[in-house]
Amino acid sequence: MKLFFVVILIFCANSVFAQSPTHITFDSDEVGRLPSGWVSRNQKKMTKVYSVQAEGGEKFLHSDAKNLSVQIIYSMKWDIKDYPIFSWRWRALTFPTGSNEQIKSGGDSVLGVYVVFRGRPFVTATKYVWSDTLPTGIAFDSPYSSGTKIMVLRSGRANAGVWVT
Repeated sequence: MKLFFVVILIFCANSVFAQSPTHITFDSDEVGRLPSGWVSRNQKKMTKVYSVQAEGGEKFLHSDAKNLSVQIIYSMKWDIKDYPIFSWRWRALTFPTGSNEQIKSGGDSVLGVYVVFRGRPFVTATKYVWSDTLPTGIAFDSPYSSGTKIMVLRSGRANAGVWVT
């Protein structure tokens, strides 16, 4: 049974024209509501899981996905050759029990961010995770999709409750 699963799914693709770097913020979004521009294949579950919250004058996307698996999507395009750096801040407050992202039965991540590259003929993705059990720095094929690589960027509970980049 899935106890906790958090994913932010971001589609990106190479663009013919160079664009300036994009910063995704929630400054204009209402606290307690879904952020504008984000969608899901399951809108009903999305509204139960995700909302904009605020602390210390900063707004952020909050997720509480107990017993649910819901990915949300913010779609954007940029030229990865011109802007190869992608960064974000995340904070883990709750950790799943029995997680191990290398196997389907333990596939819950503390936090996850997908970066999806649309290409022809294949779509490829990298899922960056904060794992409760796997060591930082390892990368492996997703047990769910051969087109997805998983990379552990954070591990364990030492930084629980702390915003990290």
